[in-house]
Amino acid sequence: MLNTLLRKFRTLLEFAQTGFHLGSNLRSRCSLAWMLPRFKWGLKRWNLNSRKFVVNIRLGRKPQLLHLRPPDIFILNEIHRGDPYWMPQLCADPPRRIVDLGAHIGLATLWLKRRLPAAEIHAYEPCAESFHLLSLNTRFHPGIFLHQAAVGEKAGVSMLHVYEDSPASNSLVTDKPEARKRKVACRVFTLDEILETAGGAVDLVKFDVEGIETPAFSRSRRIQQVPYIIGEMKASQTRVLEFLRLFPDHRHECKRVTRSTSMIYLWAGSRTEALERELTSVS
Repeated sequence: MLNTLLRKFRTLLEFAQTGFHLGSNLRSRCSLAWMLPRFKWGLKRWNLNSRKFVVNIRLGRKPQLLHLRPPDIFILNEIHRGDPYWMPQLCADPPRRIVDLGAHIGLATLWLKRRLPAAEIHAYEPCAESFHLLSLNTRFHPGIFLHQAAVGEKAGVSMLHVYEDSPASNSLVTDKPEARKRKVACRVFTLDEILETAGGAVDLVKFDVEGIETPAFSRSRRIQQVPYIIGEMKASQTRVLEFLRLFPDHRHECKRVTRSTSMIYLWAGSRTEALERELTSVS
């Protein structure tokens, strides 16, 4: 019991530190610092997690307005503290054209744009509510092109599972039958269609697509020509291995973030070790 309370206290402190560091004024710092307890409180009582907040954050040299909901504080903390969508190889060979699959409200998109200001970014997000916030958060950043659509096995229209309490988990497939969710129709493109629409060679694909990774990527031929692929998978090691097998000519690194979540880093090059051996290094 005591260990649980201490762990929760450390988590609250960590999120509060992130808020005070990112906020560019006192009101924004306080709003961000209290976002996690506000989410926990609203989840059980008044559904405050559906509310929209506007804060001013420090992003690079200039502050900017950020529109978000209380559940989005988890992604903001993850990206700010861990910088998960970055790899050292990108410094030597900065991508010029990026595709962001599962852009959500644009937090990873903005971080990539800050790191790579000259890059052109095509951001895909199927959920209407998240896409609206994505549009607000990126509207003053030239070189970011938005597409309200998902990546999938085949092009057309599909049903998107939209989770009320966890909008970052919205998915074309679902493994949370007990969660509060609704289904909405969304446009779907194949990965090859998305890469072709970018209008030139894509140097980096970032993905966070909630379970559709292997079905969508396995049907793409163009993805093999993309030198850098970075993404998050909520999957077992067996499913991660299945995904990595799709890229025999890419080197990779796999970081286990939680029991069910891994960060995948792929870059072009000859494979020097068997995938099974490399997976044993996952911590």
